[in-house]
Amino acid sequence: MADNFVDLDPGADDMVVDEDRTTKVKAGVTKKKGRGFDGKADFERDDLSAVKFEALEADGTGKAQRSVEGWIVLVTGIHDEATEEDVTERFAEYGDIKNLHLNLDRRSGYVK
Repeated sequence: MADNFVDLDPGADDMVVDEDRTTKVKAGVTKKKGRGFDGKADFERDDLSAVKFEALEADGTGKAQRSVEGWIVLVTGIHDEATEEDVTERFAEYGDIKNLHLNLDRRSGYVK
């Protein structure tokens, strides 16, 4: 068999490179590898002391305290077949529930 090669698009393989544009692009690129980029981090941990975070005052009682987003309550011992609606109904009398998350078993679909 002979190698029969027909170039259907002559000149398509010829790549024109603009050297000036290539050098400009390369000049603006900084190479970064790994974590921390050789100790030149954009944001240092020491800068966190200057940032003002929203906080609540501690009352010193050692009891549950309100977080910035509201009360966070962890509940254990929930029946396996309980649903989010069941838990919401039980706790709705104490206030509005903004977020509820039940850890579900992947195999059974019941609460862990």
